[in-house]
Amino acid sequence: MSSTAETGVTLKVEGELSISVARTVANQWQEALKNPGAVLVDVHALTKVDTAGLQLLVSLKRTCAVARRPFGWQGTSPLLEDAARRCGLANELALQAAA
Repeated sequence: MSSTAETGVTLKVEGELSISVARTVANQWQEALKNPGAVLVDVHALTKVDTAGLQLLVSLKRTCAVARRPFGWQGTSPLLEDAARRCGLANELALQAAA
């Protein structure tokens, strides 16, 4: 679910990001964050997201902010943008959610 680049880490979200995989994903991300540099989240292959998945993403973004690590998105996901907008998290996640 993640890969390391010289300039940081890319966390690839493939399939679902939901309560059923939250613990596994959180553990994988925690391990990946041991690598220095920017954090990119690749969401182009995301097929399902629920509030637990959104919470993971908010936590990740906040963790990066506290550590003063650059955070960004790679790829786009209308599904994620819509879910974040519906939950009032589009601004928090710095997504370009459609109104």
